[in-house]
Amino acid sequence: MEEEKSNKLDSIQSAPDKKKENQQLSEEPISIETEKSSKKIWIIVLISILVLIVIIGGILIFYNQSSKPKLQSESTLQLKKLCGPKGMGKEYSVLNCNISCEQDSDCKYTCGCGAINKDETCNDGGVIYDCVDTEVLCVNNKCVMGEEITNSIDYLKETEYKPLNDVSRCKSNLENLSTNDKDTCYTINATEKNYARPSLCDKISDITRKNLCYMEIANRIKDSNICDKITDDKIKNGCVIYSEEIYIEDDIVKDIQLSQLDNDISQQINSIENLFIQEGSLSDDILEQQINLLLDKITEKENLINNEEITNTAEYTISNFDNCSNIESYEDKNWYNDLKKSLSERNILLENISDSCFSDEGQILILKKQGSYCNFGNIYRYDINKKILEMAVIMDKETGCLASPNEFGKRENDIIKLIGIWADAGCDSEMYFDYNYISNIVELKKEFGYCLQDKENGTWIEY
Repeated sequence: MEEEKSNKLDSIQSAPDKKKENQQLSEEPISIETEKSSKKIWIIVLISILVLIVIIGGILIFYNQSSKPKLQSESTLQLKKLCGPKGMGKEYSVLNCNISCEQDSDCKYTCGCGAINKDETCNDGGVIYDCVDTEVLCVNNKCVMGEEITNSIDYLKETEYKPLNDVSRCKSNLENLSTNDKDTCYTINATEKNYARPSLCDKISDITRKNLCYMEIANRIKDSNICDKITDDKIKNGCVIYSEEIYIEDDIVKDIQLSQLDNDISQQINSIENLFIQEGSLSDDILEQQINLLLDKITEKENLINNEEITNTAEYTISNFDNCSNIESYEDKNWYNDLKKSLSERNILLENISDSCFSDEGQILILKKQGSYCNFGNIYRYDINKKILEMAVIMDKETGCLASPNEFGKRENDIIKLIGIWADAGCDSEMYFDYNYISNIVELKKEFGYCLQDKENGTWIEY
């Protein structure tokens, strides 16, 4: 009995221990599962935090980039071509300006960009240019400055290329042009308006067009040495006669007749050039016919010269100019109204004449018409006795961008010195010109370019 009780007591005492052991065994897998679950939660939390950090970092980077307008602006400029002077940066060019129009009122004048559409903006950086207001017109649906339509030529029909005061647009498009159009580009820019650029004649492929280009340049600058470049003997001989500086003494009527013949010769050269532009090439028969018409005009000039008492000396022998002054100071002169009429016929406003010099001895008046940014303007010589206003020929050495002098400078024999200065985005250029009032030719001689903060290290260019 005692043993049986003892066994019962042992069983009673061991029961809690077994229960406790069983409880521990059952709790052990629960603890492991809880630990695993806890680790998963922490991993999810950490990943969420990392994702949140990445999102917040991205937002901050985006905000910082968008808060830098300068960088954004630079990025934008790389994608745009802006209307403005080239000195404002490589993205700027007046060639990017909208110059389309339907009527004159669609155009406006800007110092930095010239004639542009009234709704276009000239981005000149707020630079104030020394220029005068200029008349603008709508010609062939393009805005042009008033005087630019004088001597205009229908250029490369139905294409975007138009003659300029410089050759930049031709140069930028040469690779896309046919040989004929390249010749047209060089020809028109060599003799465009009142410019003379003989080196461009060298680049013309067609022999006849090249020869005629030399002939026209030789006449403009009265230099028969250029005729030596002509390969056709008939045209070369005609060039020498055409380019001679001839003055018929004491006979204004005959002298005017001589000038008219020169104009007829020039028009015939232009007529031949226009045929090349329109047709691309000319048959031998048509070309011979046109050249003969040209030589006939030159023969008329030769006959007039041979039948008259002539001199090859200077037409104007002037020992001094009486004075240089505002053009309105000559209002009391008996020739003033005739001068005003001549200026009006060329659409030249009196207020745009910045300087004028009068010689009673030579009976001439020279006038400086103020230009604009990258535009020389013009010089005119008025012959009081003949009542003829002649525009000077400009030899710009193909720079394409000239400063505009305000006044005539010191006179040295037949040469009058002029200095023009133009500003371009913090850098200036001083250009030095010689004006020969006898031959009525302006020639760029040298240039000094510098930036305002470092003028001592400026650069001289001799032409």
